[in-house]
Amino acid sequence: MRPKKFLLAVFIVLAATCVCAAKDSSPVFRVSVMQSDEHLFHESIIENLEGALEKTLGAKTKVEISTDSPETIKTKLKEGRVELVFCNSVLYRALLPYGVRDLATVHSDWNPNPNRADGAALIVKRDSEISSLNQRINLKEPKVAMEKNRHCDVLYYILGEFETLKLDSEKFKTFLLDNTGKSSELVKEVVQGKADAALLPACFLEQHVVEYPSLYREIKVLNPLRSSELPCTVSTTLYPNWSVLITPNISMKQATDIAATLLTQPKSSDGAWWSVSTQFDGVDKLLKNLKVEQYSYLREWTLRRFFEEYFPFIILFGAFLTGVILYSCIANRLIKIRTRQLSQSLLRLSKYKKEFELVRRDNEIYHRMGIVSHISSLISHELRQPLNTISCYSQGLLMRLEKGPMEQGQISDIVYQIHKKTQGADEIIKKVRDFAKFGSRPVATELNQSVRKAIDVFLLSSQCPSVVEFKPSEAAWIKIDPFELELLVLNLLRNANEALVKTANARIEVNVSINKETSEVILTVKDNGPKLSEEALIKIKRGFETTKKNGTGMGLVIVSEIVSNAKGRIDFVPSKDRGLLVKITFPLDTHEQ
Repeated sequence: MRPKKFLLAVFIVLAATCVCAAKDSSPVFRVSVMQSDEHLFHESIIENLEGALEKTLGAKTKVEISTDSPETIKTKLKEGRVELVFCNSVLYRALLPYGVRDLATVHSDWNPNPNRADGAALIVKRDSEISSLNQRINLKEPKVAMEKNRHCDVLYYILGEFETLKLDSEKFKTFLLDNTGKSSELVKEVVQGKADAALLPACFLEQHVVEYPSLYREIKVLNPLRSSELPCTVSTTLYPNWSVLITPNISMKQATDIAATLLTQPKSSDGAWWSVSTQFDGVDKLLKNLKVEQYSYLREWTLRRFFEEYFPFIILFGAFLTGVILYSCIANRLIKIRTRQLSQSLLRLSKYKKEFELVRRDNEIYHRMGIVSHISSLISHELRQPLNTISCYSQGLLMRLEKGPMEQGQISDIVYQIHKKTQGADEIIKKVRDFAKFGSRPVATELNQSVRKAIDVFLLSSQCPSVVEFKPSEAAWIKIDPFELELLVLNLLRNANEALVKTANARIEVNVSINKETSEVILTVKDNGPKLSEEALIKIKRGFETTKKNGTGMGLVIVSEIVSNAKGRIDFVPSKDRGLLVKITFPLDTHEQ
């Protein structure tokens, strides 16, 4: 019995080990939060962030959130051990060389503008001799308290003000005490005289004074600045609020899903939510002026060192520059003479260019007028239908009036129909006139609707013995002049119909299809007319030649030009048995699609 019990125990241990291994194998999503104790909304917004990540990533993914110093965050980024970073705007811009990008920024009723929501306050005792940043702070050696690992926010903010005031920011660093306490403890050190000043994050003082009202009478803020965008007193310029950053370790889909969840996440318990910051140029300027982080290379060179190391080259460059100046003075006179000659040549060239432009414009107008004169026969087909309708209504109205009086409503209906058809005819004439005046004007056009309209016009305005079948596709948008598109289809239908005059069971097939792989729209017009010879096909492709007795070949030239203007291509494919297939390919307008 003992061996059986032993084997059973071993089996149970192995099963438990497999279960634990399966649990531990679940994916882990690592979030690094910049260390900042007692920061406004800090705890509640991290809880809000954690909830959003759990909602987006699902229960199978474990979210690990760690609080790290700026240097630890940089190390994790180098080693690829973090997917998401939550930090202030200064650290964000300092991490740009590591491939991070901002995703969302903290927003709240307390700081309604996320681009101006963070800063620092330098506090002293109300009876302190230090009354401003530029008065006594550099004339003595005060003891300034600052929370540990806050160089990437409050310290840089206040050093930026020193640079703006042309003060020695490097000397100010020597006044800093090695503090490890929280911001509330730093306030106590100032009140008790253990420190002459203390650096605090924006809005912490207002929050702290609510709990300890007596502090208002004991401390003051140096260089106090107030803004309508932040109800706090600070000593520095305001910068963007804390942001969530994605790292190169995260996929684009995860980044998109997390951004969508954050921006729709409800407010946190302290009334903070997520928005977007757009103005980080002030932070970049701050880091560059301080010559820190990615701009630390600016500290490596000074003007004095440059002159000491490159003095011989500077002398040679000076001599070379002197020679260049002398040479330029000698050549200046020759240049002036040559410039005068070139100016005269340019004037003549400008005159010839204007004359050439006038000739080119006249040729373009003549070309358009030639096309308009050719398409007048096609437009007559369009005008025939409204004119016939107007004629029928007019004759019907006269005949009805001869029989006796009519009701006012009946007369109004007939007159309205006549007016409507008159407007249709006027619109056709206006399209031709605009085309002759302005030429092609491509716009986003739905091909199926335009082809259907052209087919309807063709059937109503021509003696068409052929059966026209139209097979549309899904919505297919292209860039083309609608009038040119209608003209193109009418030309193809007219040519196909004329080829079917002596054909029994004449049929024209019009198809529209979309090739999604190449992002192209294909229009085909096929007839079952007589089989074309190789010689006839060559004449059609060449243009200005035709197989018709009274034709000029201009119609297919117009079609080719319209296709070329729309950046498409046209192919003529003879069928094996009968007829011709005209295949026109247009680029798909993906924006409209």
